[in-house]
Amino acid sequence: KNLKGVFGDKFWELAKTCEGVKLDKWREALKAIPKKLGFALSEMSDEGDYINQIVGQVMKVLSDISTDRERKVPIDDPSAGEGETPGAASDSPSPLFGIETRLKQLEEKLDFDGKRTLTIGVVGMPGIG
Repeated sequence: KNLKGVFGDKFWELAKTCEGVKLDKWREALKAIPKKLGFALSEMSDEGDYINQIVGQVMKVLSDISTDRERKVPIDDPSAGEGETPGAASDSPSPLFGIETRLKQLEEKLDFDGKRTLTIGVVGMPGIG
């Protein structure tokens, strides 16, 4: 924030080699960083609880993003007959996080309408499914 100490010394040493506009942008960016909100962790706090909170918030945001994208992607119903309209993705989030997006990517790579026989190798972490 005040550009002091070892970091400040190195910053000002580097600043001598830069043009005015670039230096001003760096200074503004460095002063803006402490104003960002975050978790305050005191000496008596449980670091594990904070990590779990952060992971929970990240997973919630990723789940919301994944669910929003999946609602907009039409999903073909394999049981639908010829000429029937495919259904839309459900409004309830999938218990398998992000699976719809991965399946859509897989479908794009495969040629389901082709007459050829394809061999597919599926690789994943052992023991998770």
